[in-house]
Amino acid sequence: ISDELTGLLNRRGVFEKMLDKISDHHGCLAAVIFADMDNLKQINDTFGHHEGDFALKSIASVLKRCFRTHDAIGRIGGDEYIAFAIVDEPSLIGNFKKKLQALLNELNETSGKPYFIDLSVGVKELICHQNVDLEGILKEADKILYADKRNKKKSCIR
Repeated sequence: ISDELTGLLNRRGVFEKMLDKISDHHGCLAAVIFADMDNLKQINDTFGHHEGDFALKSIASVLKRCFRTHDAIGRIGGDEYIAFAIVDEPSLIGNFKKKLQALLNELNETSGKPYFIDLSVGVKELICHQNVDLEGILKEADKILYADKRNKKKSCIR
């Protein structure tokens, strides 16, 4: 249930944890955060796969710092990540976005790498209930993510 490279949950692990949280928090507001690394192929092709692995692990570290230990965070394939959090504080989503950007800025300022590490993110809120359409929620978060990605620069080179 865990991703060998990043130490996060893998696809199966994060989906199981999300479904458990939905079941345990019936009627509560929650958020699905879908994230996709920008320019992984360019990093791999230009600097090598070891640098791509560094970037993937760095993103995992940033996401761990953005969320609470009881939230579900996983790498669901390649350069895609997902997180699930019960929204028990009204400012949780806004704070997440600010914290994520601050941590990415810090990473890029201190990494000494010749490339930038960045994420495109889509956030979709939902009410937890037993018949929640998690796949539909993910598709909506993915649409928001790709709208974010369209506004990003196409190169990661410094």
